[in-house]
Amino acid sequence: MGDFLIAYGSQTGQAETIAKSVKEKSELIGLAPRLFTLDENEKKFNLNEEKLCVIIVSSTGDGDAPDNAARFVRRINRRTLPEDFLKSLEFVVLGLGDSNYSSYQLIPRKIDKQLANLGAKRLFECGEADDQVGLELVVEPWIDRLFKILGAKFEIPAERMNAITESPNIKLNQVKSEEEKKALLEKRLHDEESDDEGKGGVQGVEMLIPQHFDYPEISLLKGSAALSADENLRVPIAPQPFIVSSVSHKKLPENSKLEWQNACKMPGVVTKPFQVLVVSAGFVTDPFSKKIKTKRMITVDFGGQI
Repeated sequence: MGDFLIAYGSQTGQAETIAKSVKEKSELIGLAPRLFTLDENEKKFNLNEEKLCVIIVSSTGDGDAPDNAARFVRRINRRTLPEDFLKSLEFVVLGLGDSNYSSYQLIPRKIDKQLANLGAKRLFECGEADDQVGLELVVEPWIDRLFKILGAKFEIPAERMNAITESPNIKLNQVKSEEEKKALLEKRLHDEESDDEGKGGVQGVEMLIPQHFDYPEISLLKGSAALSADENLRVPIAPQPFIVSSVSHKKLPENSKLEWQNACKMPGVVTKPFQVLVVSAGFVTDPFSKKIKTKRMITVDFGGQI
C-alpha cells in the first residue's frame, strides 16, 4: 500500500535534501516510498516497471546533468527505445537551477519531455525552482500540490494528511530574505518583459539609424601632394628592362608559296604526306635492360616516291 518511487539527481545536495524530505512526509501519512538516485535505474529499480515516480533533479551551470543522473539521461534518450516504453508510468518532475545561467533548467526540462515522449503520463507540469530568487518559493507550493495528488490517489484520510502541515519545512541553502526575494522577483519579471518586447518589436532601433561621418578631404583616393612626397607611401620604380618591350610583325606577300600543313591533319607538317609500306619492325633495346623506355626500329618502303 502506498508504494512509489522517488528518484533524484543532485550535485550540491539540494535535490537530495528535498527528495529525502518528500520521503519523510510520505511516511508520515502512511505511504512507503523508495528513494534512489537516478543513476540506480536498471540496477536497483527499472523505470519501465514503475507505476509512479517523483523525480527531483538539478541542472549544473554548464547544462550538464548531475554526476548521479548523467547515465540516466543518456539511457532514456536511446533511439532504440519504443515510443510506449514507459506507458504504464505516471511521473512528475521538480527542477532546481539558477537563472543566471543560459542553461537554466535544461536537464529537468529534458527529462520531463523525454519521459512524456516515451509514453509516460505527467501528474502535473514540471516545477522550476530558481536558486537566484529562492528555491523554497517554488519547492514548497510544488510539494503541497504533490501531496494533494498523492492523498487523493492513495485515498489518505484527511486527519492523516494533517501530519504533513505539522512537519517542519525544508531547510535549503542560501535562503534569501523577503526583501531580497521581492527585489529579485521584480528584476526577473522586468527582464522577461524586456525580452518579450525585444522579440515582438524592433530592439535597439537607434542602432539602425545611419551615423554620418565626415571623411577628411585628403585621402589616397583623391591624391595629395603631401602624401605623394611621403617616402613610406611611394611605390618603387621598376628597372628599365622590366618595363620595356617591343613587338615586330612580318607581313607575308599575298602570293606566297610557303606550304603549310598541305591539308594534313597533323599540325606543323610542311611537306606532303607519303603513303609507305612497313617492311619490318623490331625492338632495338635489350629485353633484359633496366631501361623503362624501349627503342624500336621500323623499316618502310617508299616505293619510288622520293
